[in-house]
Amino acid sequence: MRVARVLTILSIVAALPLGSAFGCGTSAVGIDDCRRIETARCNAAVYCPDVFGSIDAKACSRFYRDQCLHGLLISDSPGRPAVTRCVDAIDKLGRCVRDNGTSASVGDCGASTLDQNVQGVCDLVAKPELIPDCAFLQPPEDAAGGSAGAAGEAGEASRRRTRSAAPGRRSR
Repeated sequence: MRVARVLTILSIVAALPLGSAFGCGTSAVGIDDCRRIETARCNAAVYCPDVFGSIDAKACSRFYRDQCLHGLLISDSPGRPAVTRCVDAIDKLGRCVRDNGTSASVGDCGASTLDQNVQGVCDLVAKPELIPDCAFLQPPEDAAGGSAGAAGEAGEASRRRTRSAAPGRRSR
């Protein structure tokens, strides 16, 4: 009985390296980039209760630490300098809305947007892909399922990548 138990344990221990070599793997791109961007969004979202509701920045960051294991929906990491510019832009928006209130406009903060219909600072925090320094977050056309039109939805890939609904909240 004891010998059988020892042999079972030894066979499990021997199989572990084999399982880890062939078991789990990921082709996720930009996991750390995603975490840096989402942490900046979580910190800025605290000052945007009209858009995000009540946000605990630390809990939000913990949530995205795991969510970012899926990576960004882009083929290659944009690189540390590009991600730093994006994070700095989100941080700047967060400071501006903190100092000027939720009614602060993009122009009030000395920022710009890739969509002229988006004028609120908190709206840019919700959709960072519209910040020029974060434009690399735009999913490739084929990954988003193509153009959905004015009344359609962009598809699951786009919702999964942008997490635009709110840091720490589920998309609808």
